[in-house]
Amino acid sequence: MLDGEIVRGEEIEKAKTGASTLNRLVRAYSDHQAALFKSQPVRTLLDIVLSSNPAN
Repeated sequence: MLDGEIVRGEEIEKAKTGASTLNRLVRAYSDHQAALFKSQPVRTLLDIVLSSNPAN
């Protein structure tokens, strides 16, 4: 398909579906990375609290 060959409607739909799925996956990964970045200060604070807890 990438070298200019003619494709049928079914193949085009499969390519669209694949591209859409890939786009959702990339968006989910990006959202996950943003959430991890935003949660880092809380995770650091939690580590401090847990490491100073005498029960551990």
